[in-house]
Amino acid sequence: MAQSYRKSKFRGIKRILASLVLLVIAIGICISWAAMTPMTSSNGVWIQIRVNAGDSRHKLATQLQSRGLIRSALLYERLVARRGKYQPGTYRFRTSERPLRIHERLTKGDFERIRVTIPEGFTLALIAKRLVRLGLISAEEDFLIPVEEHASDFVDGLPAGSSLEGYLYPDTYSIPLGFDVNAIIELMHTRQSKVLSELKVNRDPVKRHRLLTIASMIEREAVTDRDRPLVASVIENRLRKGMRLEIDATVQYALGKHVNRVMFSHLRVDSPYNTYRKRGLPPGPIANPGRKAIIAAANPASTPYFFYVLGLDRRNHVFTTTYKDHLTAIRKYRPKP
Repeated sequence: MAQSYRKSKFRGIKRILASLVLLVIAIGICISWAAMTPMTSSNGVWIQIRVNAGDSRHKLATQLQSRGLIRSALLYERLVARRGKYQPGTYRFRTSERPLRIHERLTKGDFERIRVTIPEGFTLALIAKRLVRLGLISAEEDFLIPVEEHASDFVDGLPAGSSLEGYLYPDTYSIPLGFDVNAIIELMHTRQSKVLSELKVNRDPVKRHRLLTIASMIEREAVTDRDRPLVASVIENRLRKGMRLEIDATVQYALGKHVNRVMFSHLRVDSPYNTYRKRGLPPGPIANPGRKAIIAAANPASTPYFFYVLGLDRRNHVFTTTYKDHLTAIRKYRPKP
């Protein structure tokens, strides 16, 4: 009888222990589920967070929980303990991302990057507008103040009062979200410095400034490979003769706005950039030139041309030597307003 009782008691203890084991397993499964599953099963919403250098794992876990990216900061910390160091930067995550995937991106420095294309001939003002539109800066002034008022911090030997107009290379960039604006400027200028070095452009600041100024006018005036060295030759020929350049693109820049056609009234704008009124080169570039315009400025064609007018295809120009021939070309190729 006693033996039967002991067996029955032992079986009861075994059942209790088995139940406890099952309970622990169930709790473990729940904890693992809570720690490893995303907050939403669909695509979710985008959440942006900033990781600063020196942020602790606990601080980051708390931020992830408060922003709705993980269910529990405590469980997350346990899950990713001793799994790499976080890389500072700005990240964007969907609420549907798994915690381990979030952790993996944080340790690899997989920042959210924005693809930015700056076309040839963009001015600083147009670059600022594009950076705002893409969310890389909050206001145009964030970009314009350093490039206009602190240009000498980025480029040595700039003429006094010059901006960085012409010194930022037009290209496609992959820029991390939250990238400092000064770092964006430095990235674009460094790219230009590399191109100038590849083209073996003279490093003398005065000669470089002159080259980029001419290249910027070529960029805004010519759109074809044929025209660029020819426009460069007209600029050099006019400078050599002491003639005004009379380039429409400089008037556009002086006006500070785009007009579909430069009219006689526009030519009266009082600006050192108005080459219809001022002799010689403008004070600096009127846009940011690309590689082909820089090459043309450095290697102008040898021609007798002093004039050009846009042809009927609205792409290539008709070049002439005398003013009489120029007037004839205007009557033939320039439509009446």
